[in-house]
Amino acid sequence: MEHYGLTQAQKNIYELQSFYAGTSVSVICGAVIFKDLLERDRLINAAAELVNRHEALRLRFCTVDGQIVQYDCNEAFQPDFKEFELLDEMRDHCRTQARLPFELNGSSMIRMTVFEAEGRSGIILCTSHLVSDAFTYSILARDVYEIYTGIFSKEKNFGKYTEYTLTDKAYAESEKYSSDSEYWGEKYSKGSEETPVRICRRSR
Repeated sequence: MEHYGLTQAQKNIYELQSFYAGTSVSVICGAVIFKDLLERDRLINAAAELVNRHEALRLRFCTVDGQIVQYDCNEAFQPDFKEFELLDEMRDHCRTQARLPFELNGSSMIRMTVFEAEGRSGIILCTSHLVSDAFTYSILARDVYEIYTGIFSKEKNFGKYTEYTLTDKAYAESEKYSSDSEYWGEKYSKGSEETPVRICRRSR
């Protein structure tokens, strides 16, 4: 199993997470709700295939020689399934999931639940910010529906996040990084200019 260091962005998130240890500060949670009731088993399989195709969703973290590292876990993933009577019940479940932190002990960095409520299907996805951001959700929503409908190209190239970590490490050790750091450090050494803010008061 090959381990990779954290990117600079991941290091920032890890520091924030460490400062607020035991909280869900770095948890992102959202739900995709489809207009119709989809075929249950087919949607569950599409959700599982989504994780299989996106390496970032398979990343796991652990400590090696005192350093946090990440690796691609190739274990088969199976999403949970729940039935809700009301969509508001689903939203309550989503809020509960969002409060649960992820542990950096080799466990999964995602929690995924396929659900049905009020005659509609959907997917709840909670992830660690270490492996995704809010923009990721729009991409995953599109991809899982394309997998479900069978129009998803198996030749589509997603790229690998672990390969990006090597590029990020090379940049951090390059002369360009040093010159960039010097430039931005000098630019903001004197602070930023004040920005006037107009306060609008509502007339009575």
